[in-house]
Amino acid sequence: MYCDNVEVGSVSRTVHVLATPTLALVGNAEVSIYKDSEYNDAGATIVGDTLGLYNVEETTNTVDTTTVGDYEVEYTLYCNNVEVGSVSRIVHVIEEPIVDEPHVHNLIEVVEVLPTCTQDGNIGYWRCDGCNKYFSDGEGVNEIELNTTVLNRLGHTFGDWSIIREATYDLAGFKKRTCQVCGAKETEEIEKLVRKPKGGSGGGSSSSSSNKKDDDKVKEQDNTENLPGEEGNQENSAEIDTNSSTGSGATNFEDVKKDSWFYESVDYVVKRGLFKGKTEKEFGPKENLTRGMLITVIYNLEGATETEISEFEDVKAEAYYSSPIAWAYKNNIAKGVGDNKFSPMANITRQDFITIVYNYMQYMHKNKITNQGTELTGYIDTEDIRDYAEEAFKWAVANKIISGRTNATLAPRGLATRAEAAEIMKKLDQLVSKK
Repeated sequence: MYCDNVEVGSVSRTVHVLATPTLALVGNAEVSIYKDSEYNDAGATIVGDTLGLYNVEETTNTVDTTTVGDYEVEYTLYCNNVEVGSVSRIVHVIEEPIVDEPHVHNLIEVVEVLPTCTQDGNIGYWRCDGCNKYFSDGEGVNEIELNTTVLNRLGHTFGDWSIIREATYDLAGFKKRTCQVCGAKETEEIEKLVRKPKGGSGGGSSSSSSNKKDDDKVKEQDNTENLPGEEGNQENSAEIDTNSSTGSGATNFEDVKKDSWFYESVDYVVKRGLFKGKTEKEFGPKENLTRGMLITVIYNLEGATETEISEFEDVKAEAYYSSPIAWAYKNNIAKGVGDNKFSPMANITRQDFITIVYNYMQYMHKNKITNQGTELTGYIDTEDIRDYAEEAFKWAVANKIISGRTNATLAPRGLATRAEAAEIMKKLDQLVSKK
């Protein structure tokens, strides 16, 4: 300040030049939230408004938390109602991930199964029915592979071969052996004997001697017991001449002509040692077969050697069929007729015949013949078949063991003849030999 140009005092002002205030977001410029959750924005703040001249407003907020998408939240900075700047935040609305809960094994115990001759077994183990993993322990700690649980099948342990039928010059023989573990049977053919030519180097006497021994062997075989045939209604096997016609075929029988439908079957079963003639000259093809005869034939077919005596009161201990009936009853091949009787001398019907044959095959196969039959279409008398014989007939027809008496009839209640029995037993023997 001056007076007459003389400075007499002074004052001063300090002017602060300030930076322009700015707008800043509180928090991140991008945030993510789960769908259907609540969203509250953190907002924005003014930086550097020393004089308090600025204000901020949220000008945009379109976050729809019910719909997945990207949304913008915008804030605007004003000074004296004039927009001087803005900031925005991006909000991502996303699906909430599914978090799997830790798996808890639901273990099911698989018990140990020992292997058999023909079937694999397994060790004891546990299986989780949720994740299908396998464990050697019940706590689900030691995981294993399924193939390590298998116990391999044992295979058969066969005993020594036993001769079912010695080979002859005209007919092959058979031998059988049995598994000592499961009882399964295995049959093999024995080749026919070969006749050595007479004479030749080394002299003829040796060949003659060899042939004589072979002939003696055949004769021994022909002295067969338990062959139903001559005097078939006799109960005492001692009354049957076992040397008369066994093994010689059908050529000696005057009632079995070569042009007969049953000639080959009779020839086969006689040579096979299953049947013999009623006499040296008669086979009796049209005569009926008895229950005792049939059981004895199957006993011989099996090559059974049991000598137990039947306990049926109408089966005499000395009868030729006593041991065969005891064997068949013990192995569920044949049953009695009631009141502790078997009726061995009764003629047998075709349906009883086939049922006993079927039971024998079940015995051979450990009762594992199932669904092996066929429907008996084309026959008009199937209603005559009793319920117990129906499956047996289906199996027999399917395996060509039996055919109808005519093209349209099975005659299940008709009596079986010795000729029919020879035909059936020949086919059965051939079927058994294939097993």
